[in-house]
Amino acid sequence: MTILMIGIGIWIVLIVCVFYFVSRGISQAELNSGSLCPDCGGELIDNVYYAGGAGSAMPVKDGKKCPVCGFRKTSKQQKEEERSMEDKIIRIIKDQLCVKEVKIEDSIIDDLGADSLDSIELMIAFEEEFDIDISDDEARENIRVYEIVDLVQEKLEKKGIGHVAV
Repeated sequence: MTILMIGIGIWIVLIVCVFYFVSRGISQAELNSGSLCPDCGGELIDNVYYAGGAGSAMPVKDGKKCPVCGFRKTSKQQKEEERSMEDKIIRIIKDQLCVKEVKIEDSIIDDLGADSLDSIELMIAFEEEFDIDISDDEARENIRVYEIVDLVQEKLEKKGIGHVAV
């Protein structure tokens, strides 16, 4: 009887979570983004512990954790996700500009040979891929790849998405 009640309680929580996320319009990209728990959908917060024990004055931040279900994501996992976002941006640039090699310090126009139309198409591709808005001021023509990575990351953080898991 107790197990049945626990099972029913879990289903109710899952149904409420689904309705909550649907009503908020949370996309699959947000669920995969790293700011929401992949297990329960709760918001991830900074995982802080104290290096010298509970009485220590030296807090150490190591990734994210979910206060709802206890899921943890280490800083190493976060760095891998950041790297995969960088790889995704580079892949988009390669596909859009038909180039074989893109380095993080490359300039879109000077090093990769894009023209102003290519630059606009690239920004549109990033907007569609990451569900963000890039203003005309931000989408200047001679932008470097690392500046695009920073721009996309900044836009995602403003949306509350954080790092994108790819």
